[in-house]
Amino acid sequence: MYSAVYRCKKCATRRGLRRSYALFAQHCCCPKCGNPEPQRRSKPDRIDKVLAAPLSMVQRLLGGHLYHCVYCRIQFYDLRNVKEPEVGDATSAN
Repeated sequence: MYSAVYRCKKCATRRGLRRSYALFAQHCCCPKCGNPEPQRRSKPDRIDKVLAAPLSMVQRLLGGHLYHCVYCRIQFYDLRNVKEPEVGDATSAN
């Protein structure tokens, strides 16, 4: 149920981060690791494998876009778009 568990070095308290389920996210994210910024591809890469999950294949048949996760090195299909980058302080600092 947790994506990661951390232990405090001082008090030895354990704390877990809950896993986010990509299926219920508003924007496209990696179904394996939850990366919110997958890269969109125009055609499948020959080296990295395409995810063979039933939901990904259904989305491919419905016209979903091909995405690639640079961390998991998997490709998958999704009908949703990637979240647009927010305008932060770095661009409005001038």
